[in-house]
Amino acid sequence: MLRVWFGDTVLRGESGRGKTTLFDMIREYNRYGKESGVSISCDRELLAIEGDRWEENIQSNPGKIIVIDEDSK
Repeated sequence: MLRVWFGDTVLRGESGRGKTTLFDMIREYNRYGKESGVSISCDRELLAIEGDRWEENIQSNPGKIIVIDEDSK
């Protein structure tokens, strides 16, 4: 089980450890909800952000846990 605490948290690790997979799973849950096959249990909404407008997306989603993958476009 992965536990993420409030505040600024950075997940780091060697290639192939699952960081991008975690991002992809959260993104799929954002898009399709329970139909994605992903189950998320969290007190706050998780939001996977990608693309050029990431700063605007962060500012317009206060109170949410924001997940960004460095390779997302």
